[in-house]
Amino acid sequence: MNTAAESRTWLWLLLALALGLFAIRITGPDDLEDNSQSRNVGYAIDLVDHGHWLVQRDLQDRIQSKPPLHTWMIGVLAAPFGLNRLTLTLPSFAAVAGMMLLVFHIGKMRFGLLAGIVSGFAMIMCPLMWRQMGMVRSDAVFALAIAGGAWAAFRAWETGKGWTMFWFCAAVSLLAKGPLGILLSSVGLLAWFWERQTHRPHPGLSGSHRRGLLIFFALCLSWVIPALWLHGGDLVDQMIYRELLGHTVVPNDHHGNVVMRVLTPTINFLTRFAPFSLFSGAAIIRSFRRPSEHSGERRLERFLVCWILAGMMIFTLSAHHRADLLLPLWPAGALLAGFEASRLAVRVGERKFAWAATIAGSLLLAGAWFKYHPLPGRQLRSAAYSQQIREAAGAFRNTGIDPHHLHNLSLPATFQYYLGSSEKATTPQRLIEGLKRGEKAWVGTGSLPLDITAFHGIEVNEAFRWPLAPHQKPVIQIYEVLWP
Repeated sequence: MNTAAESRTWLWLLLALALGLFAIRITGPDDLEDNSQSRNVGYAIDLVDHGHWLVQRDLQDRIQSKPPLHTWMIGVLAAPFGLNRLTLTLPSFAAVAGMMLLVFHIGKMRFGLLAGIVSGFAMIMCPLMWRQMGMVRSDAVFALAIAGGAWAAFRAWETGKGWTMFWFCAAVSLLAKGPLGILLSSVGLLAWFWERQTHRPHPGLSGSHRRGLLIFFALCLSWVIPALWLHGGDLVDQMIYRELLGHTVVPNDHHGNVVMRVLTPTINFLTRFAPFSLFSGAAIIRSFRRPSEHSGERRLERFLVCWILAGMMIFTLSAHHRADLLLPLWPAGALLAGFEASRLAVRVGERKFAWAATIAGSLLLAGAWFKYHPLPGRQLRSAAYSQQIREAAGAFRNTGIDPHHLHNLSLPATFQYYLGSSEKATTPQRLIEGLKRGEKAWVGTGSLPLDITAFHGIEVNEAFRWPLAPHQKPVIQIYEVLWP
């Protein structure tokens, strides 16, 4: 088999593996109430049902916390296929698969076919990536844009061309999650200073940015200007002050464990991307002690190391240390892991390495199945609440109450998603003002009971609760409200 045919065969095998993992993930229990996914579900419902493409609000009437690219992608898929679990999660899967294809291509081209295969394998086979494939969040789309921008930046360093693609990817990352993507795409260029100090001659950072900047500002401002024009104050408060500044600036408190705050991103990187993160760590150490003698390999290796280490510093200094935030660093980690593993294969022999890789892959695949298809009686903690809400929606349909006539006081967004309704949140005061004497209304709440005192002089009766057992805490409660 020639090299090109062998490369295509491995590419199709990696794509088949990614599709298999995605199928395992989305056929498992729902976890839409985990990790703020329900807010993104609310944004998607707002876009699909109310046509709000520019700026979305969730079903609690809170304005979007991130730019809308991820929601737009869901909206495009939902237009022909409806809003369902596949259309909600397909953007994340496509982004993860895109990162896998990118690292396979780079690894194969720069470090050899075996390195590309292991890099692509590492990109999708660690636990955090299984999780990301089925998440209704913008993290994976953001990470793909950063990876594309970082590769464009590296190519521009080597050739003096490619800055247009860098700025295009920067615009995509900004529209996916925010301006941090520009920084994360470019921190690998710190390797330029490293190369300058240790090896001469070295490529300079040349090339024109004019066309790229025009594309960047055209794409970003075409959304930012009308969005601010129509929703200025609310959007600025939510995106700039609460999200961008609130999540990237370390709180000025000294009560937390400072050591753990510093170590948490590193621990998350090593554990959530295991076992491949161990190869990445070994490659980082080796890049300082015994850098590659080949100038092209060494430049890329150092670029990837700077991408990871500078990114880790950024996330260490940030206020939030959620493990998923490290996703934009893993394409660099996967490439380093692939390069280091290919070097190991040369030392131990490719046959032994292939057997070890087959066993490790089988164990990881079994682990993915066990995690998302648990044994009877065992359920993922993050999915338990989502499953209860889904069951509540199924039971509520049997009551005969029209879900489109159900007033939302504090209903979970996923309850309405399962019912196919999209009622925005209201308050008891607004509800009472809209009622006429002798009129009946249905109101719904989540796990918190209805504040009866707000309905003074009005008859309120519980019409539905789930679970039905009185000794269990309800997740959904529906009340009949009647003005006497």
